[in-house]
Amino acid sequence: MIQVSIADQSVSLDAIVEFAESIFTAGSDAGRTQRKILTNNPAFACENFVVARDNDRIVGVIRMVPRIIFLKGQSLPCMGISTVAVDPEFRHKGIATKMIQVAHAAGKDRGFGLAVLHARRVLDGFYPRFGYVGVGRYGKLTVLEPPSVSIKGSVQAGHITELHMQSYERMYKKLSGSFLRSHEQWQFIAATQLAVVGGNIQTLMLGARPVGYVVVCAGVVVEIAYSHDVSCVEIVEILCKAGLVEFNIHPRHPLFIYLRSTFTTEYVERFTQIGGYMACVLNIGVLTSVIRDAVSPGLWEQSSMAGQKDLIRIDFLGARFEVGKSLLQFNNTGALLRCVLGVVAAESVFCDGVSQEAAIAAALLLNAGYHSSVLDDV
Repeated sequence: MIQVSIADQSVSLDAIVEFAESIFTAGSDAGRTQRKILTNNPAFACENFVVARDNDRIVGVIRMVPRIIFLKGQSLPCMGISTVAVDPEFRHKGIATKMIQVAHAAGKDRGFGLAVLHARRVLDGFYPRFGYVGVGRYGKLTVLEPPSVSIKGSVQAGHITELHMQSYERMYKKLSGSFLRSHEQWQFIAATQLAVVGGNIQTLMLGARPVGYVVVCAGVVVEIAYSHDVSCVEIVEILCKAGLVEFNIHPRHPLFIYLRSTFTTEYVERFTQIGGYMACVLNIGVLTSVIRDAVSPGLWEQSSMAGQKDLIRIDFLGARFEVGKSLLQFNNTGALLRCVLGVVAAESVFCDGVSQEAAIAAALLLNAGYHSSVLDDV
């Protein structure tokens, strides 16, 4: 009989790695990449693996990766799901389903608000069974008329340094929907990024001085951060000099805003309902507390004024707001999730009465603009 559980000390981490590597073709580039991902990750511990066993034989594995997402100044603990692997001999027996159920139960017990993953198209119909909804926004901004270049700047190959870490912390911590990266996670990126993402981290140089970094995949800038004493004008000229005029970065990134407001650009966005980046709610209470902490104090004061005329009562997962005159009710967890991560309009969460009060509803919820970097996919 197949037993599915969180791995304990009776399960060798080496055996887990060897199994995952074999599923992803041992000895091949995919197999070696999987080994790098598993063994270098800060979450490489038995407690972060779900295993399925047929007696002592491992026949299935799921990896759980604890992460933190920034949401409007608040930290939301979430659990990444990855390395979902089942022995071909044991597929179509419900093993993957049971492993995900065990992983979700563990995530809920550990206080994670969300589970997030990146789904392959071939599995489009699988993850929605467990409450996953698409939250992926894939946008490409192209500068159609690049500026002339007058500064001495360049983009050079380099290694991850304190400058990279400090620049990311400075810029991305302010961008809701971004991931917190610890020093250990940066070490993991350094050990795996070339093999995993198919791109590289390059250093932005202003003259002989390093001022930041850029991550480029297939000629597209997918992440960029730089020092506080460098202007967007200088950064754009450095990038254009290197022929980098296409961007898939956070829509609230200062550089994105500068490009949209300064140059002739073209922006194309694809939103995936199923497949790509997906997420599901594990702990509604955790989400509610994050939302409550992010609500404007003025709205809380207004909502507490008993007896005020024309109040709107909003029942939002146990957090009640009275700021107008019509009843707004929460609809479903999928809509909540997309709204919290900023991939749908806030008013779509509610069932009723969202005409002129829609702006209030939007103010109550986060508009995060969820945008996972390619470096956070693993």
